Amino acid sequence: MDDRFGSTSDDICLSISKVSELRGITPSNLRSFEEEGILEVPRNGADHRIYHREEMLDLLGLMYLKKSGMEFKKVKSPERRFTTFRCMRWYSF
Repeated sequence: MDDRFGSTSDDICLSISKVSELRGITPSNLRSFEEEGILEVPRNGADHRIYHREEMLDLLGLMYLKKSGMEFKKVKSPERRFTTFRCMRWYSF
């Protein structure tokens, strides 16, 4: 994996409320991405969602797909999601 996208010692750790504020997406929409199997978000010891750099890049990819008109149900499968996001990262950044 390219170092630009992996976890590092200086990786970000954001709460769902901070991500909501930064991206302009409601916390309920962020939760629904996870519940629908579109976005995987790790949790900390208190079972709170923690968004790292990788999840933020995946979220940026979701926002791009939404803006382009693609339906989220088309990115539900893990294989397609992985391929879609990695390709977008390769060409976008």
